[in-house]
Amino acid sequence: MKNKLFLVYGSIIVVLAAVIIIAVNNKQQPVSQQISASTQRELPPEHPPIDGKNNDTKPSKDNVSSRVQQEIDNLKHAVEKEPTNISVLMQLANFLFDAHQMPEAKKYYERVLQLDAKHTAARLELSVCYYHEQNFEKAVSLMNEILSYEPNNQDAMYNLGSLYAAVQKNAEAITWWKRVIQANDTSELAQKSKENISFLENSLKK
Repeated sequence: MKNKLFLVYGSIIVVLAAVIIIAVNNKQQPVSQQISASTQRELPPEHPPIDGKNNDTKPSKDNVSSRVQQEIDNLKHAVEKEPTNISVLMQLANFLFDAHQMPEAKKYYERVLQLDAKHTAARLELSVCYYHEQNFEKAVSLMNEILSYEPNNQDAMYNLGSLYAAVQKNAEAITWWKRVIQANDTSELAQKSKENISFLENSLKK
């Protein structure tokens, strides 16, 4: 399983706004703004830049290339033929995420969860959709659901820390990042958690 990071920092208040993990089980991985260079994958051909750089137009579902939309249409036809094929459903949901069509992406992630209630990748991706909609309560709820059946899932714990930091609940954020470190203090997520904790603690001292 390969993890993907994206960072969003507040420009006015000196707190860590959000650091969200996306963990998926297939090669078609959703991407978001400011993706870590170490984990960034290539976008579909002619996909508009997702970070808005070198482009005067803000990325949105309205400027997705015709080739990307054609791939989405092809995947929708595949889903019609195999409505219970989780792999195809995830590919479609991920392409919709990439195409900034969050409400549509959510529908297919939710369909995956109807077929497999413990599909962790779908739950992680769905939480990011809710994060983008600023529905922090639902995003947090989805992470807690993962921990209910995978109590040591570092992705979920790390995301919870990030989500709490995003709403300036710094004590809760630090608590969850410390749990990531306790789960496996040699992991990449543990190192990032240590950095995030240091950032928050130093910011609070200023």
